Amino acid sequence: MMQAIKRMGILYGKFGLATDAALIEARGVGVEAAAAALNVDGIPELLRYIFGLVRDGAPPAFFEAFSQKDPTFDVQPADKEAILLATSIASYELENETNVSGMLALCLMTASMGGLRKPVLDEQLLVLAERTLAEAQGQSNVVPSVRTAPKQPKALAEIVVALDAATNQQHLHVAKASVMGSVQELIKYVESAATASAKADNETLAYVTALERELRTHWWVTGGWSTDAAKPFRQIATVEAALRAGRELFDKNPTKLGLFAAPALLSLVVESGRQGGLEDVSIIEAATNLNRAWRNETYGAIAVGKIADLLPFSAAQGLAADSADAEDWHPRFKRLTNIDPSTTLNPLDLALQVYRERLVFTSLSK
Repeated sequence: MMQAIKRMGILYGKFGLATDAALIEARGVGVEAAAAALNVDGIPELLRYIFGLVRDGAPPAFFEAFSQKDPTFDVQPADKEAILLATSIASYELENETNVSGMLALCLMTASMGGLRKPVLDEQLLVLAERTLAEAQGQSNVVPSVRTAPKQPKALAEIVVALDAATNQQHLHVAKASVMGSVQELIKYVESAATASAKADNETLAYVTALERELRTHWWVTGGWSTDAAKPFRQIATVEAALRAGRELFDKNPTKLGLFAAPALLSLVVESGRQGGLEDVSIIEAATNLNRAWRNETYGAIAVGKIADLLPFSAAQGLAADSADAEDWHPRFKRLTNIDPSTTLNPLDLALQVYRERLVFTSLSK
């Protein structure tokens, strides 16, 4: 927590807010409480403050944690300090391995569109998010550990001894109690062993399933064959190949946080068989590349959905399709995302953005 609070103090100064140390310390307690209360459903609201996308004046849910810790808390949704607090909560989450750190990191990287959209206050947040995401992705497919059979409980062994003594002495009334106790302890032991066995089997099954997905992904990359287009990627125009590769990689391996090797895999698929480097493409050109009817069906609802501003390229494709690819979608997109649609990016970054937006949409739309 110390690093997050230390950065928060620096941010107060950067924002030009004259805040004394005691208040910063009190805010730090609120940051810790808000981070502890954060769940996946609360990530979109947090990101909108971080990227300056808040449109209304409703108090954010994370204010509640500060109010509970400090009855005098009087920050308003439109205040600069609200952005600062949201940034500090995200920083705390990323620094500490919580149950939402990985998803928050993925959402931050996706919402930034490869760094095209910067956090209002602290650009280092993206550096921290990238590192956190890489670490979380590396832990997502852990090899099952070696297991040993559960030992017989001491209570079961003792009661069986008592049963044997009772029956040898022919004290039947004593033996009856021992029999019932033995049966009950035996039932507990069997249930415990069965539960442990099922857990081990499920972990092994999950691991094998992950390996199967990785194998299918390997053959997809090696073959360089587009499933959707039904032809080799090298025969598809670069921008279209990037768009299709991003979608197909998700279909082949829909892990929760994505693959650590996704950038390399997409590079192999998109660049294979092409001469020279890949030229940058504008969001406008990329968003109008694929069939308009398909884009409208696939991204139309996303573009007007609750998290459209956090899925910029999906929103661009949906808005463009809705406008029949006329230029009137450009200002709509900029108002929604604060990103200039004429901005250019590399096709490989575009492929990764498509991949990540599918991951985020799948998690946040549940």
